[in-house]
Amino acid sequence: MHARQKSLSSATRMRPKILWLPSPSSEGYASMDRYWRELTRQLTLSRFENFGVYCPFGEPPLRSQKALRLVRAWNKYFWLPWKLRGQRGFDIAHVLDHSCTHFLRHLPSSTLKVVTVHDLAPLEDPDRLTRAQLRRFHVTIANMKQVNLILCDSEYSARAARKFLDRDRDIYVLPLGVDPGSFSRHRSLNLGPNLPSCPKILSVGSNLLRKNLRILPELLQAVRNALGPVALIRVGERLDAELLARLRQALQSENVIELGACSDEDLAALYQNVDLLLIPSTLEGFGLPILEAMAAGCPVVSSNASSLPEVGGDDALYFDPALPAEGARQTIRLLTEPQLRSRLIDAGKARALRFSWAKHAEKLVEFYGQILKHSADQSPEACGAR
Repeated sequence: MHARQKSLSSATRMRPKILWLPSPSSEGYASMDRYWRELTRQLTLSRFENFGVYCPFGEPPLRSQKALRLVRAWNKYFWLPWKLRGQRGFDIAHVLDHSCTHFLRHLPSSTLKVVTVHDLAPLEDPDRLTRAQLRRFHVTIANMKQVNLILCDSEYSARAARKFLDRDRDIYVLPLGVDPGSFSRHRSLNLGPNLPSCPKILSVGSNLLRKNLRILPELLQAVRNALGPVALIRVGERLDAELLARLRQALQSENVIELGACSDEDLAALYQNVDLLLIPSTLEGFGLPILEAMAAGCPVVSSNASSLPEVGGDDALYFDPALPAEGARQTIRLLTEPQLRSRLIDAGKARALRFSWAKHAEKLVEFYGQILKHSADQSPEACGAR
């Protein structure tokens, strides 16, 4: 992809040139890697044919894997910024993950700058960060104050950006997408361990504190008490030892299955072979698994916090993330009420069709065109012509 994109850009110098700057793959951020992959796929489908697009970091990974801490720091703060020093002649630089805005310091001031903000969780919940982490994030925020355009995944994130950046102008909402065909296409489940025959509940993502996984033992114990055995299937970052022990005590060891990182194909197969997706988060900038599950015909039980109702709309069941009993009640409803389950599956599939990566790319192209036009209108030559 690297060589092909470079050749494409060189052959089309009359078109505006766009530099994509994603989160380093060594960070192991599954959602950020997916965003990079999906934009790259839209590039191959000629969604950006009016631009010459180039990414200096190679190809997006097919499966997210977090590297050792020193490797992550080296890549993010030294190696990749060093690679950017030679990047000249681009009209727009687009940072695809707001945590990497320090990349912009290594580019010419004449380059127009765009940042996609996925969430500002460290500022909304600062007590869970060390002083060093909070200090680094404040630097990230400072880097964003002079960019030309900020794109946010949701209205919730846009409100946070306006508040914490103290900025009302040039902040717009551009929702993420889903490829309904990829998730609805029948997939064979070939993940090694056989899934239990009891109801299966899927949990996807990291184990950050804001994911609120600590309520799962109480929530799932209540479901088990009401219905009998249930299983938890985990995809993503491994659980810490204490939480894992509590879950095994609540559900029995054989009914807690950790799969770690999965390919897109395996994740789609899981959505199709479990009974529901459970999201207990207290803060999300978007909530991509909601759309993925809906596209695959997997009903969703989600917390009602932050952006999640914005994504799921009326087509998921919600609960207060501070009330495990409420989450258990909604989970039990979905497992015991066939008509409700069928309605949510059908409605979820229809909702997923409203969000697509093609629409995301088309709107992104519009934003690129807008800031290029605005820049041209503000140029000294344009002002002199007036």
